Amino acid sequence: MRLFAAALPSTEALDHLSGALAPLLDQDHRALLPPENWHLTLAFYGETPTGRIDAMIMEMEHIAAPLTPPLVHLSGSGWFSGSAAWIGLGGQVKEVAKLMGQLDSIGPAGSQAPKKHRPHMTIGRRSRRSDASNQALDRLVTALAVYRGPEWPLERVVLMRSDLGQGRSGRPKYTVLADARLGSGSTQMDQGA
Repeated sequence: MRLFAAALPSTEALDHLSGALAPLLDQDHRALLPPENWHLTLAFYGETPTGRIDAMIMEMEHIAAPLTPPLVHLSGSGWFSGSAAWIGLGGQVKEVAKLMGQLDSIGPAGSQAPKKHRPHMTIGRRSRRSDASNQALDRLVTALAVYRGPEWPLERVVLMRSDLGQGRSGRPKYTVLADARLGSGSTQMDQGA
């Protein structure tokens, strides 16, 4: 099972970003990821044995329990390797980066390599088939370089499953398996996801 840890921006933050994107979109915006795929990846675990999931949830709870939810906002934009467009994170980013480092440690043994933690939300990927889509995405990234969304407390971390090619238009489908609340340590299985 392909797993990762993520944070889901508040509804207000996502609505604000959608509103900022709307006037920038033209007819060719296939390179933009659908809003249901928007999330802040905190740690990527890759293929993980099913028998390891319960332990990972307990470890995630243990990490989240003592933490005060950091106040964050979506901010700025850019590219990773010229192929993935992202919206950055502002606010208490140091606290989020520390959380990311802790979450890295709960993955399958041997899967962790030292990395620089840069909180972000991927919003699009370059298309191999459409120069017009790529040009539209270029315009979005340029326009959003000065973007700043509303602040919200990052109150929960979710463990998500990624099923490649199972979502809209052949994109990944993400399913929340569990969440851990910062400051409380409670985990609730998501029955509806």
